[in-house]
This record gives sequence, structure tokens and C-alpha cells, in this order.
Amino acid sequence: MIFRVGGGGLRTQNKGKGFFIDNLFYSSSRSDRECDDHHGDGDGDVEDGHGGRGHSHFHKDGCDKHDDDNVEHDDDEQGHHFRSTSVDSAEYNTAADGRTMTMTGTGLDNGLPVAFTLIVVDHDGVVPATYSIILTDGYAFVGEFVRGTVSIQ
Repeated sequence: MIFRVGGGGLRTQNKGKGFFIDNLFYSSSRSDRECDDHHGDGDGDVEDGHGGRGHSHFHKDGCDKHDDDNVEHDDDEQGHHFRSTSVDSAEYNTAADGRTMTMTGTGLDNGLPVAFTLIVVDHDGVVPATYSIILTDGYAFVGEFVRGTVSIQ
């Protein structure tokens, strides 16, 4: 059933205006297995545009937790060496300017436990892949891949 809602009394600014409301239920057609078709891999050098450099490696299959999923980030200049111990989830999005993968989980930064969020955008080589990693100990690195490979599918 569709309802038409008008803007109250007929005033010049409201005359003939309104919008429709329906009471149908909508659900996503995405299947649970669709996420299994996605994966992300990357390995290379990253720079933050302000002289900061690091090295990153990541691997993720699907959205659910898998034993071989991992993230590593080394920033010798700031003294951070991060290794994931668990990649708990991932989300994949596609837009006109590229494919994005967001991973979350836990790991060790210089041996201390932290949680992390990694976001990578693959622009298919048109421009360098963008990269950010944020750790709960306050460390963050935002930049782009300057050497290496990135593939988000």
C-alpha cells in the first residue's frame, strides 16, 4: 500500500508537492557466501607524504575469521613493529574510484597487545593504493603504497 503525504494545507509553496511512503519490507539479496568471493592482499613500502615511511603486508580471504589472515606493519622511524594475532573481520566495498577493504582485529605492537583497524583502497593502478592503519595504543599511519603490490577483489 502506498500513501501520499502532502505538506499540510494548500499554500502556494506546498501546492502539488508531497512524497510517497510505502509499507513494504525490503531485505538485501546478498548471500552469506558472497563475501567468500572477496579477498585482499598487499605487500610493499608505504609513505605518509610527510617523510614518514613504513612497510606493510596484509592478507585476507572473505569476511570471516581465517587462520592464515594477517597484517604486519613496520615503521622503523617511529619505532613501531606491529603483527596481528587475530584478524576478526573484514568488509569490502566497491565504488567508482576503487575497491576498499577494511580489516579489524588484535595484535602486538612492539610486543604489547593492541586492537587495529586497517583500511586499504585499491585504485587499479590509476593512482597509488591508499593505506591507513590505526592501533589502540595511539599509533596511526596514513599514506599510500609507493612500491609493491595491492589487490582487493
